[in-house]
Amino acid sequence: MHRLALRLIHWLPFFLWLSKVTPKTAKLDLTAAITSAIFALPQGLAFALIAGLPPEFGLYAAMIAPLVTALFGCSWHTVSGPTVPTSIVIISILSGFAVPASPQFIGLALLLTLLAGIIQFTLGVFRLGHLVNFISHTVILGFSSGAAILIIVSQLGTFFGIDIARQDNIAMTLQLLFQRFHQIDLATTSLSVTTLVVALLCAKYYKKLPNLLIAMAAGTILAFIMTVLFNVEQITMVGALPSGLPQITIPNLSWFQASELFASAIALATLGLIQSVSIAKTVSNKTGQPINANQEFVAQGLSNMACSFTSGFFSSCSFTRTGVNYAAGAVTPLSSIFASGFILLVLIFAAGITAYLPLASMSAIIIIAGYKLIDFAHIKKIIQTSHAETAIYVLTLLATLFLSLEFAIYSGMFLALILYLQKTSQPKVVSLTVDQYDPYHRLIELPSTGSEHPKLAIIRVDGSLFFGSIDHIYQVINQSQAQQASYILLIGDGVNLIDISGAELLLRLKQYTRRKGGDLYLSGLTPAVRKYLSNSPYWDKLGGRSNIYNYQAEAINQINQLLDASNADDADPASDNTDNAQPAETAENAENKENAAPRTTDTTTDTTTDSVASDEPLNQTLPRTKDPKKILE
Repeated sequence: MHRLALRLIHWLPFFLWLSKVTPKTAKLDLTAAITSAIFALPQGLAFALIAGLPPEFGLYAAMIAPLVTALFGCSWHTVSGPTVPTSIVIISILSGFAVPASPQFIGLALLLTLLAGIIQFTLGVFRLGHLVNFISHTVILGFSSGAAILIIVSQLGTFFGIDIARQDNIAMTLQLLFQRFHQIDLATTSLSVTTLVVALLCAKYYKKLPNLLIAMAAGTILAFIMTVLFNVEQITMVGALPSGLPQITIPNLSWFQASELFASAIALATLGLIQSVSIAKTVSNKTGQPINANQEFVAQGLSNMACSFTSGFFSSCSFTRTGVNYAAGAVTPLSSIFASGFILLVLIFAAGITAYLPLASMSAIIIIAGYKLIDFAHIKKIIQTSHAETAIYVLTLLATLFLSLEFAIYSGMFLALILYLQKTSQPKVVSLTVDQYDPYHRLIELPSTGSEHPKLAIIRVDGSLFFGSIDHIYQVINQSQAQQASYILLIGDGVNLIDISGAELLLRLKQYTRRKGGDLYLSGLTPAVRKYLSNSPYWDKLGGRSNIYNYQAEAINQINQLLDASNADDADPASDNTDNAQPAETAENAENKENAAPRTTDTTTDTTTDSVASDEPLNQTLPRTKDPKKILE
């Protein structure tokens, strides 16, 4: 029975919060829903116009998407709906196929929404929610900044009353605007400026009020006065919305159109998922509610598939509506359901309220929405902190402005991946030596004067031993003191990953030292690296327990004994025949020798070295070498 309940919660997560609804929480959710719906009305209209669709499509999406995600989403406070970035991507993708707002354009928008929803749902079902972690926030920041500039520039013609056809390039749009600036319409511009100023003043001095809605009302009143009292005729209105429920539509899913839009649908779906998961995680930091990315993928996919059948368009989590919903005191997703109900009431009983809403006022609202996309504070931090992140931001920004928007996301992701691989392929390789004046015999970086014991090279690698880094590591080691050393101690407490190429690099170093009469020793391996080697044939080839130690002090003491024996042999010419016998002993003989002569070590050597799981007890007490100079003399 318990397992069945878990299954129901997994597939129908609304059972989890539905049981927590009380009259008190329902009252709080109802209050939050009113505020959220008020903010959704101007946003839905504006974002539909950005996407090149009739304004009612924005309200349909703002009504359907929150309803579905409230039932199947993982976050109790996020609110879905049309957003600025996804709207600008839609018109960027589809404007090359059809004229915006035309029936063909609308059909392609519904098809694109359906394809993106299917992709999101599939990723969630196959539990691939972790894929969004591979797209850095810098890429999204660059894309959002570029999209904001495109939105603002695209509305300048409407803002000033200049008739400018949509251009594929932002430079061409600015050029046409400059050439026709003498055609500016004062009546239209006065409406736009009035709406803009009212919205900004209201946002600054009356932060709790819906500033966009108030600005739209001010623009509507001014337009009414200008047309009725002063007979101004050149003002273009949005027009009345269709009343009633949205019509059920079936997107025309032809193979040719689906194949043409599939790559773009992937980019759109990815952008929507990144937005949704990021916003959900941001809210969860305040509420403490766990976030399941896979469940959110499923919910976003279902909502977009539902929007495609109800005359809506692509939606994702809205940061503005989510922030308003949370700040208004919402407790459960019931607030999103109530908000959808209020939007439905507006469509049924007050669809004509937009009949006197001027397009100039809507252009001002859209410009404000676009400007809010630019996160100046975060951009400043990136520029001050990292040149690599700055390069990713600039590339994504320029690609967004001058190339296709879906390609802009891919280009930013590609550059971020290249810079990451470059960083991981060049791990830090440090040559160390024992500080003989430290009572704990800790390791210090090798001075420029070199080591007093040239036969031993102590190397620490801070990074992964994988196919992309082995050439760099071998080159650095070959140029260090290890070139003259016959014994190499590699400290692996900074190695968190190893593959076959990394293991073969260790074997290559071992063969190099054995040819010089020495050997390779490993110490401080992390549990993951030690387990990988112990389960592979390389464990025995590297010497096994004879050459792989838990602690670096163990290895240094063992090497110290070999160096003493080697120095004694150098002083006695009669021992030349046996000079190289010691390093060439088999793993079995070394194991027997180890059992016959217990190791001594200093457990306090190098406080940065982790204790690694092995067949020896981790809490064993090893005797300390009393004389600091003895360790390498």
